[in-house]
Amino acid sequence: MFILANLRLKETSQQVYVCTTHLKARHGALLSALRNEQGKDIANFLTTYAGNSNKPLILCGDFNAVPTEPVISTIKNRYKYKLH
Repeated sequence: MFILANLRLKETSQQVYVCTTHLKARHGALLSALRNEQGKDIANFLTTYAGNSNKPLILCGDFNAVPTEPVISTIKNRYKYKLH
């Protein structure tokens, strides 16, 4: 599950995308694989709907994953624009 919103800054009228998610919780290889699939879906959606824009993108949420879990690198590498 994730939500993507196109927001406009009141002071400057600059638009920005904000995406938030809450990935499947709990430990284990099966759930890690499920989170990785969820990450692929998020990256693909963002590339399709937010990727062709010059608007900044803020991606946040509860990934229920440690930084070394595959979902983190999947989102960073699969989304065709640079994420930090």
